[in-house]
Amino acid sequence: MTKVREYNAATGETITRDLTPEEQAVWDQNVVAAAEANTLFSAEQPISTQKLRTTNATATEIWRFPTGTNTGYILKAALTAVDSGNGDIYHNEVTVTFKNLNGNVSRIGAFSIPSNMPQQDAGASSWTVIPSVDGVDLVLSVRGAAGRNIDWNLTGTILRFTPGGFDRFAG
Repeated sequence: MTKVREYNAATGETITRDLTPEEQAVWDQNVVAAAEANTLFSAEQPISTQKLRTTNATATEIWRFPTGTNTGYILKAALTAVDSGNGDIYHNEVTVTFKNLNGNVSRIGAFSIPSNMPQQDAGASSWTVIPSVDGVDLVLSVRGAAGRNIDWNLTGTILRFTPGGFDRFAG
């Protein structure tokens, strides 16, 4: 479900709410029209929960998201992993900013991890999350441990923003 922010000029209040099913249908139609017209478009959507088992210390893709041209993205993700053999646990929350400018996708700055993260057992100290770009896709990968069965769970949101006239920033 898409969340929208509404501003009431009379009261000066801003609220966030889910769209009704009827509004969502109209929203979905307008998303395509907005992208085609390169008009102002902003949406935050949940990432469907992703699950993955790693059995080695090789980076393995857990999530991929195709980007649209001339659009900025903010990914907020929470990853939790458990070693199915000994119960070691790892939890991390990351924020990553990307942009697609004229078909060229890049990460903006370092990805952000809150100061109290990751939270982990000593046996999970080498486990990690790796944000990257592959072509025009945003990718999150995870790395577990050699010889261990690590079960990963990813949840989060992705915010997309395409301002009208974004092309003025090109070149």
